[in-house]
Amino acid sequence: MNHPDPAHPGSHGDKPAAARASLGPSLEDLMARIRLELTGSAEDALQTARASDEAATERVETVGSGTAALSVDEIMERVRRELKRRRGGASDPATASSAQLPAEDRLPRWQPSAAPLPVQPTYLLADMLRPSDDDFVDNAFRILLRRQASAHEKAHYLNALRSNGMGKVEILGTIRFSDEGMQHGVHVDGLLIPYKLHRWRRIPILGGFLAMGIALVRLPRLFAHLQKLEAASAQESQQVGRALNELAQAAETRQAQLDDRLEILAGLQRRVQAQLSEQMPALANTIDHLHRQLEAQASLSAQIEAKLEQLEQRETAMTARLESVRAEQVGAHAQLERQLGTELSTMTARLESVRAEQAGAHAQLESQLGTELSAMAKIIADGTGVHRTIHDIERRLMALSDRMSQHAAASPAAAPPGPGEAQASFGLLDAHYVSFEDTFRGTRDDIKTRAGHYLATFRNAGVEAGDGLILDLGCGRGEWLEVLSENGYACRGVDMNSVMVSEAQALGFDVVEQDAVTYLRSLGSGSVSAITSMHLVEHLPYEVLVRLLDEALRVLRPGGVLILETPNPENLTVGSYWFYMDPTHRNPIPPPLLQWVVEARGFEHAEVDRLTLNRGVFDIQPMSEDVAGASQINKIVGLLTAAPDYAIVARKPCLEAARGQGT
Repeated sequence: MNHPDPAHPGSHGDKPAAARASLGPSLEDLMARIRLELTGSAEDALQTARASDEAATERVETVGSGTAALSVDEIMERVRRELKRRRGGASDPATASSAQLPAEDRLPRWQPSAAPLPVQPTYLLADMLRPSDDDFVDNAFRILLRRQASAHEKAHYLNALRSNGMGKVEILGTIRFSDEGMQHGVHVDGLLIPYKLHRWRRIPILGGFLAMGIALVRLPRLFAHLQKLEAASAQESQQVGRALNELAQAAETRQAQLDDRLEILAGLQRRVQAQLSEQMPALANTIDHLHRQLEAQASLSAQIEAKLEQLEQRETAMTARLESVRAEQVGAHAQLERQLGTELSTMTARLESVRAEQAGAHAQLESQLGTELSAMAKIIADGTGVHRTIHDIERRLMALSDRMSQHAAASPAAAPPGPGEAQASFGLLDAHYVSFEDTFRGTRDDIKTRAGHYLATFRNAGVEAGDGLILDLGCGRGEWLEVLSENGYACRGVDMNSVMVSEAQALGFDVVEQDAVTYLRSLGSGSVSAITSMHLVEHLPYEVLVRLLDEALRVLRPGGVLILETPNPENLTVGSYWFYMDPTHRNPIPPPLLQWVVEARGFEHAEVDRLTLNRGVFDIQPMSEDVAGASQINKIVGLLTAAPDYAIVARKPCLEAARGQGT
């Protein structure tokens, strides 16, 4: 094997290179090349070079200390272990399993002539006696007790068998007729009588004569049995010899293959050493570059430490300045407290004087408000005013009310407003909301057309004219009541707006001015056929909505219908713009939420009815799918053209009849 040239530029005169030149490739180098040959993948050159340098240094130290080098046999042994490890087998040949080796690498194995018996309920005594020695004991336990023999049991019976203390028949009988053998109950045909005879042989005096008789009887069969044993022994001797010959041939073949591979690995080792010699200058340059970088980092660290010292000095100066500023602030704070105390006393005296003046002004404003309210009530009752006059009065009253509120807020000692003043304020807001409805809600005919949609809902639910009372909560001007009356339904409206209630009553409708929940509580259980509510629930706090649904469930008869109409926030313009045109709205209610709340309070079959008839839906057609970006644009079109309103239509369960009668 060639050694590296000491004069080669790649050696650089270092100790590891000199060691490699004088000692040649190490065992670690050979093992690394063997791994590379077996795996078929190239290892990192730098890592291999470092490993070679370390191995060479160790070898130099070993030679210097007088330690003997490894022999060829030791090298071959390590090669064999490496081959075993690469193939997935154990490093010890004695413990390696042939099942883990490829078929071409398995060595010949000797097998006994008597095959193990299968597990079955019945056996012949001759079959049980065929195995010998260790196989006989294992076979007896496996068949008769259905388990493996323990180490103690196996040693006991083997010792008895080999020392001629017990025969095979006696061992089989002892195991079969033990307590454990009786539990399994495996039948061995022809065992009982021979076993008893063998046991009787141990009886003093009588046993000797019995043994002689048994021997005479078995003498003819004994010669035949000996001939069979001789034939079986010859057969197994032939098999053992054949296995040994095959094993020797396989070992010679394997040795030749390993020699070929070692030659290949030796050539590979020479090529790798040549490559490493070429790469050593580059590695030296890399080390020099790293040294320069470390020096630069050391210089930078020194600069950073100097900067940190400067920052610490600045921090000390700023701390001293801060303490000085704090002392100045303490003095200024004490002076400011003295000034505030003086000004507070002056302002307290002035406030008492202003309160006295406000009390007189408040009484005067109350007198003016009463006069204005009387004038407005007269105009509304006569019906001769026009919208402009009403708006003028509203503005004047609102201004007057604001002035009173300002005076009341500025005068904590003033008395709270009386019930007459609060009632007048509510009446003012009622008239104001009627004006809002007239401007934005639509004409009476428009509202009747929209509400007429629910006649089909009643018919589908089996609610016919004359079946009972229809109750409309938040009836407003009575458009839905008019549609119901025209179709023969008995109906009643409930609303808190006094102006709208007056208009509906003037048209001849049955309308009650009261809070919806309060009115429902006054009704008997199961007394109403259907309850409708158009654009009411979006005005209610959540807890009030829950109480309204609970009372509606109680008041409705079993199977009665509940209809709740409200703006649909699925429509982009409704959810972001039109919903907030009504200043009394609280928040939009998504359809799935209202549907869930209705069912959670006990109603069933709650369905979402999205409403588009006569409700001003945008006429925007979706784009063709072959247009670029049509999918995204059509999603936006869907949001703009969604139904502006929806209704939840639900029914009271029929099983509520029994509970309704009991309440």
